[in-house]
Amino acid sequence: NGSLELSGRVDIRWATRLNVAVQRFLMVNGSQFGLSGVTRRGLEIILPKVRLGDVTNDREREVLAYRTRNDQYLNPDSQITAPEWNTDFVEASDRRHQHHIKPRYTSDDSHTIEIV
Repeated sequence: NGSLELSGRVDIRWATRLNVAVQRFLMVNGSQFGLSGVTRRGLEIILPKVRLGDVTNDREREVLAYRTRNDQYLNPDSQITAPEWNTDFVEASDRRHQHHIKPRYTSDDSHTIEIV
């Protein structure tokens, strides 16, 4: 028995669909090709970058800079990992602190939810 080897780059927003497609392929064709699993060592998950000023307002940038002790968050032109996957946004949205930002969550589209 062997493994299906995945390599390359995939945007995290498509990772769920990729995993579902791979699992379906293995269920349907795994025995035909002698495959019993998946190897993802060569697969790089890409986190999208966005302009900070496009996803935050002045107050949120101030809270981010304060909570993370990173003045880069004061610059609206900074390129950052999208808020849904940025651990600094998780820290800054902690409601246990007086100064926090609105949490950012990603939601899968209805098609992805249906196939999972």
